[in-house]
Order: sequence, then structure tokens, then C-alpha cells
Amino acid sequence: MLFTTADLAEIKKNIINMRIAVVGDYCLDNYYFVESKLDYNSDYTDLSTYCASIVKSAPGGAGNVAKNLSALGVSVYPIGLIGNDGAGFDLCNKIDKLGMDLTGLIKVDALTTNSYHRFIRDDTAINEVLVTSKKRIRDDLVKQLMQSCANIISQVDAVIIVEQFSDIQGESIIELIREYLQHLATNNRETIFIVDTKRNAHKYTNMYVKCNHYELQESTLDIIIEDKARSSDFDISQIKHCISILNTNSALFITVGKNGILFFHNGILRHIKTNAAIQPFDTCGAGDSATVGITIGILLGFEPAKAAILGNIVAGITIQQLNCTGEPDIDSLMTEITHHSSQVNTL
Repeated sequence: MLFTTADLAEIKKNIINMRIAVVGDYCLDNYYFVESKLDYNSDYTDLSTYCASIVKSAPGGAGNVAKNLSALGVSVYPIGLIGNDGAGFDLCNKIDKLGMDLTGLIKVDALTTNSYHRFIRDDTAINEVLVTSKKRIRDDLVKQLMQSCANIISQVDAVIIVEQFSDIQGESIIELIREYLQHLATNNRETIFIVDTKRNAHKYTNMYVKCNHYELQESTLDIIIEDKARSSDFDISQIKHCISILNTNSALFITVGKNGILFFHNGILRHIKTNAAIQPFDTCGAGDSATVGITIGILLGFEPAKAAILGNIVAGITIQQLNCTGEPDIDSLMTEITHHSSQVNTL
């Protein structure tokens, strides 16, 4: 299933006219580039002190989805809660520089802005630290979020819902407004709704649902898979079993790492394979990129399998950018589309 010259013209012409709200858990991603030659023992603790010569930051979580859409020329409307703190200031500054409207990002004194701190030691990733707020979100803030969603719905073509956190890591704001988002999806059928969820695929109806194969198993089998990063292999019989438990009317996009994307709807499961990635690559943020490509494809009117191919392509662009979540641009997207070959198999 290849893209035609007309498809390319359609993408380039219409992508800049798209308006998408991104609702969810906004984070700040911080990368610290540590040089081992600068290590020394602390005078106070007698433990090793690592020195970072370079620090880079970018929007993460829902912010990464928003960033990637913006990089392709989409008008993006962020909606979420952040802390009124230094990380929140940096996050807003970076989102503002991308030309997004900050009205829907609500700053809260009592919250800590979610932030990831990733350490790259001599080009090798080491431990990661997540800073997140464990405080209960007040009812008035929930109402503000709902009002922000209501205010924007008539202005956008699509709403992307991003659940960055599971209940293990911290409270996702989506948990608090899920029913309201489903109400909006049910009553605004002309607007595309797609949710990128961790462990809650079974809780959504009347919208597209995207997760990876591990998250699908955790949603349906009530298990925790600890080694998600180690393998892209999947058991198709297990996937089918999980889908049968899910028993949903939602169309499912299930990412399977280097093996591409599975799409399920109306009882049919299809496998959309992708091109092999060129080493080296960095898969951090690849799922966000796939969500971006899928959403754009759906808005362009592509059938879901073709939208999934676009998701594979956008993810393929971002994983080639090392030690960051990466971002696509329209020229790279056009180039990769023309060179991409893909197989779509019914399973």
C-alpha cells in the first residue's frame, strides 16, 4: 500500500490547516550529557559526582505529541495541568516558542511539574529520574480542565488524549476527566478523538485507541510487565486473546516496536509492517510519533491501515535522532513517504 503523488500533495497542502487539541499529562524532558573523564569523589559524601557538560530540555509526555505536531505545521492547542515552578516555566517557554496557545495549560501552585531527568554518560543512557506530583488534584481544577476542553472542541479537527502515567507512577489527569472526554467524543462525532493510553484501553469507547502490545496485555490481563524495553516480539494468539477480553467497539492501533503496528476493528486484525530501522536509533518517544502520524492520516481521510503506515513513517524519522525524543519535519516526511515500502497482512 504505497502513497501516490496525489497523497503527497494532499498531505503537504492540508497538514498546515489542521487544528488539534492535545489533552493530557504534560512533562519536561531533561537530558544531561555526562562525561566520565570529569568524575570525582564528593568531599561531603565520598560518592562519585558526575559532571554534565551539556543539558538539553524539551516538552515531554503530551508535550512531545504537541511538539511533533507543531514541527509538521499543525496548529496545536495544549490542555493540561502543570506546576507553577521552574520546570513549569521552562515547559511553557518552550511550548510558547513553538507558537502554541498556552491558554489551556493551567499552572497550579500546589502541583509539581512532571519532569524526566535522563542521564547520558559517554553516549550511553544510564538511570532516569521521574519527578512527579503525588498530591490529589482539587475538584475545581478538574472543572477547569473540563471547561478548557469544552471551550476548544468547536475550534479543532481532532483531540489527542495522552495518558503518560499509570497508577503506579502517579495520577494521570485523564483519570479525572475520562468520562467527560468520552461525553465530548460521543456528542461531537465530526471531531476525531484518539487516546494514547497506558493501562486503560478497556475504559474507552467511541474513539480510536492506541497502545503498545505490552500495555494491551496490562489493560486486559491485570499484570505488570517489567521488561518492556527488551523486545518487540509479540505473540499473535496472545494479542487476539487480549482483544477478545477487551470487547470494545473502539478501533485499536497496537504498536509492536520494530514490527510496526497492528490494527483491529470490526473483528478484523491487520498487521502493518514497517521498514527496518538503520542503526543506531533511539526509540524514546517513538510511540508519541506514531500517534502523530496516525492522527494526521485519519484527518486526511486515509483508511486506518494507511494511517498506520504514516504512523510508522513518522516514528521512523524520530528514532534516527539520538539521545532525544526527536521530531519530524515536513520535508523529511515527504522524503520518507516516497521511499517507504510497507506490507499490510490480515491475521
